[in-house]
Amino acid sequence: MQEKIFKDPIYGNISVPKQYCEAFIDTEIFQRLRRIEQTSMRVVYPSAHHDRFSHSLGVFYLGREVMKSVRLHSEETFIAEISILEWEKIQKTFDIACLLHDCTHAPFSHTFEQYFLLPDSKKEFISQKIKSACSSDTEFALDFKIEKPQPHEIYSAIMAVEYFGKAILNFGADPTLVARMITGCHYKQGRLSLKKKVLNRVISLLNGNAFDVDSLDYIQRDTWASGVNNVSIDYNRLVKSVYIGFTSKEANEGNPSIIFHKQALSVIENVSIGRNFLYKWIYTHHKVVYEQYLLEKSINYIDQEIAGFSEKVLSYDVFNSPQEIKNSTFFLTSDDDLFHIFKKYFNECKEIRELLSRQYKFHAVWKTRHEYKKLLNFNNDDFLAVLGKISDTHEILGEKVIVCEANPKIKGFESTYIQINLGGTFIDITDVTGKSVAEDMKFFYLYVPDSLTSKKEMIVEECRSLMN
Repeated sequence: MQEKIFKDPIYGNISVPKQYCEAFIDTEIFQRLRRIEQTSMRVVYPSAHHDRFSHSLGVFYLGREVMKSVRLHSEETFIAEISILEWEKIQKTFDIACLLHDCTHAPFSHTFEQYFLLPDSKKEFISQKIKSACSSDTEFALDFKIEKPQPHEIYSAIMAVEYFGKAILNFGADPTLVARMITGCHYKQGRLSLKKKVLNRVISLLNGNAFDVDSLDYIQRDTWASGVNNVSIDYNRLVKSVYIGFTSKEANEGNPSIIFHKQALSVIENVSIGRNFLYKWIYTHHKVVYEQYLLEKSINYIDQEIAGFSEKVLSYDVFNSPQEIKNSTFFLTSDDDLFHIFKKYFNECKEIRELLSRQYKFHAVWKTRHEYKKLLNFNNDDFLAVLGKISDTHEILGEKVIVCEANPKIKGFESTYIQINLGGTFIDITDVTGKSVAEDMKFFYLYVPDSLTSKKEMIVEECRSLMN
């Protein structure tokens, strides 16, 4: 197929089949991603003005390279179960899933994602909708109950099947398997064939608990766009060393692993370090968290003024047809649509004024989790108790304050299905990263008005007193 070239600051040139551009990229659904910011960190890093469009192209590029490596090193191992033609179908399906994995992402990164499934009636509607869309896969509904995909993943999977399904079939790919890959929905029912076990590993390469091409792109792209000094990741070495195969033990049990050749050892560790650095210092920065608070307060205010506003403008229906609400029309809702409606209520809502002017009225008492731990040293029970009490009263020292939970989501590689090939002997990935489980690092920020910023010690003492 003839290819179209996209210039990219991370990978140089990204080649996309021209027919994929016509069928997927040059559509109103995909082009909307140009107006969906990739992260919420531009409040701290002004140059981080990148979007879900470029991220999706990046994930497509990495996915294509990963599957080339997988096929090169894995086809012969599984030739009895998966023919060359079936590998072709799997690769096309994976490539398309990578391209479409964020096709219905919520505005303002993940801040408004919760509204995709609110109220609860919408949650049930969407759950039934994805099961109906994937009804050709008789096991999907049962497997979907076990997994817990993000709301935007569910929306994107439905869109892939309903809107792009015919085009996916025309390219010789599987729309329902695309949905599984986007949502990370593994095959779990009954005694799995070896082919399904291999497909589960392929699914993990897009949406997994440890290494996947989605996170590999955003780690690099968010680092580049922000200009922050993060670790260097030699993605080329990584994606060209991956395959699906057996260790000697697994060969007897019939459970394949994702395996990296030993030359990727240092890169794998940097992927873990780089991801955790972003969550710990960037995504949960005190100003990023406060801006997310202002965004939520702003849309909640609009909901009070316009009944059912968020339910309509942040719905699956808004991707399919214009939604009329109070003399306004919303279609393919993006960041700029919501800023437009916020501006209408600039004079009425103080949080909107703060958001648009950045003249913040409240400021963080502590600015990192380390400072929080040093000042308060709460265990998990203390954390929940104090968080609840402050959230109930919204007062400290007799003045209004704001409390926001932060969760850096520090994650390590889990010891299950990723191995390193040291030239015939194998080690678990956790022997390289040194972390085997996710670390709970929840804490909260306390934002106080100017009148309290000089009373830090008194504020900390009052917080401690709330433990009793």
